[in-house]
Amino acid sequence: FVFFNTEVTAQDFDKGVDAHKSGDYITAFKEWLPLAEQGNYTLQYNIGIMHKIGQGVPVDIAESKKWLQLSAEQGYAPAQNSLGDILLYGRGVVNDYAKATEWYRLAAEQNHDGAQKSLGANYEYGLGVPQDNLVAYMWYVIASLNGNQTAGEYLGQIKVSMTAEEISKAIYNARVCMNSDYLLCE
Repeated sequence: FVFFNTEVTAQDFDKGVDAHKSGDYITAFKEWLPLAEQGNYTLQYNIGIMHKIGQGVPVDIAESKKWLQLSAEQGYAPAQNSLGDILLYGRGVVNDYAKATEWYRLAAEQNHDGAQKSLGANYEYGLGVPQDNLVAYMWYVIASLNGNQTAGEYLGQIKVSMTAEEISKAIYNARVCMNSDYLLCE
């Protein structure tokens, strides 16, 4: 991790935050870009999202992917999840289900509930991994327990194709997975 403690850096960061909060995305981008280029993973994520949704810069998914990957490689779960989304849906880049699943897994293992739900969906539909309702249900349970609001809907949909025994096993596996700090999750 890179830590910044110079006054100029703090001022630039704060200027960017204030500009972003006020809707001045061009200034926020200008203030944050040099810090992101220096390796600040949260600002690399912010720059990636700004490119993804067109805040202060034109939408550029390839550029978004580049910045999100820099942040994700430093272990930042929100970036890993967003990179997974880009790779899954192929928004402006070639989709890669297996790579998306890898990024979701890394974020899921850090308690990112959105990545946990997405990982469940990849298992439910066999995107980048073999289709497995039991593993999908397990990840949906974990996401739900971690506060994901939509995971419950996914649980309701998938359980109609599962037996009571399979559901019980998936719930048990979810407990084992969470209690092992995500080391025993399949």
